[in-house]
Amino acid sequence: MKKGVVLLLVLKKLLQSQNTYSLVLIFPQLPADTNLIHVLIDLGKNLWIEGKDSLAKGYLKHAITLGQKINFVRGEAEARLQLVRIERDNMTDVQSAYTQLDVVDNLATKSNDKYIAALSLIRRAHIYEPNFEKQKAIPSLLAKAQGIVSEIHNAELQSYIYERQALQLMNQGRNAEAVDRMLQAKRLQEKYQDLRIRRSSVGNLGVFFLSVNQYDEALRAFEEASVIAQKLHDPRAEAHIAGYQGEILEKKRRYTEALAANKKAVEILEKIHNIGKLPGAYARLGGVYIKLKEYDKALKYSQMAADLYHKNTGGETMQHLSQINFGKIYLIQQKYQQVVAKAKEGLLWAIENDPPFMEEAAEYNRQLSIAYEKLGQPEKAVTHFKQYKAQSDSILNNEALQKITVSSMTYDFEKKQQ
Repeated sequence: MKKGVVLLLVLKKLLQSQNTYSLVLIFPQLPADTNLIHVLIDLGKNLWIEGKDSLAKGYLKHAITLGQKINFVRGEAEARLQLVRIERDNMTDVQSAYTQLDVVDNLATKSNDKYIAALSLIRRAHIYEPNFEKQKAIPSLLAKAQGIVSEIHNAELQSYIYERQALQLMNQGRNAEAVDRMLQAKRLQEKYQDLRIRRSSVGNLGVFFLSVNQYDEALRAFEEASVIAQKLHDPRAEAHIAGYQGEILEKKRRYTEALAANKKAVEILEKIHNIGKLPGAYARLGGVYIKLKEYDKALKYSQMAADLYHKNTGGETMQHLSQINFGKIYLIQQKYQQVVAKAKEGLLWAIENDPPFMEEAAEYNRQLSIAYEKLGQPEKAVTHFKQYKAQSDSILNNEALQKITVSSMTYDFEKKQQ
């Protein structure tokens, strides 16, 4: 058997297994063709997942250069879109991601590649999510992507659209619909052997269940996500899971264990220098310190979260976890004017978000109702209390919880029938 044929057979097996070390060993032996570009892109994906962003970017840029040289448009575009996905985690040079997306859109148009056109729209919607001004375009971007995917019938892309839609629904407080949509994404992704495809949906499903106090369902989702993270050597996912497991432990008033889980999340993210995810981890750690009545540490980590998030985003949006922490601390310290200042600012950002952040808005209204009562302004206190009740009740209404239970039970039944 010829050496080239052997290499192709080995390569096919390696691409199926997504083994980073083996791909690193084989890629210098490959000729400068489309197979090499596939390997470079796979290396870029794997190394990003493993928290080695600089190495990942190097391989992806190599893929782009080679794709241009041999006129492999699909490969060049996929490499560029993976660079966009990496930037979504970090949010330190967003303009470069926008530039990559513009280039990919041109490539897709010139080559009439509908797969790339749809994936570019999904990636653009994803990176617009934290941007206060640009997030208004997300529904139309997803609608355009859906139009293309309905035409080409690609289950992977359809699952990504469902993921983004689910997050939009959760932000609107439409929790039952959000859980159902994320389960739809997970069903489609389970058709693929490639675990990388469902690395985010399973963990996000746990977050959704957690947000409506379905702790057992959340823990089940996080346990499944943890298995995937270990198989992929995925420190970001491990940190994500640890942080939310810490939140469950916090809600169960097991504060010492919650502290350990959140510290683990921070340590992982600091080690891989993931400044995009660190603000949330710092804020959750600050929240646990509030429960432990260590207010100096709570303020320290909440301020670290707010400062780093502002630095990352340029003030285009707000880190709500830290802002909520400030309000909680100032309520305890009876600094009611400071509560009003922080909660009013946070409420404005939450309500003007598109779609509005209902859970965060409810908490800001709760804080304002207490602060105004203490400041002797009962009319304002009552107004904000009514808004708090309306928003919190819409998030945790019985009908929604019943729909979530039905969605989860239906999914479990279908899994057993397979």
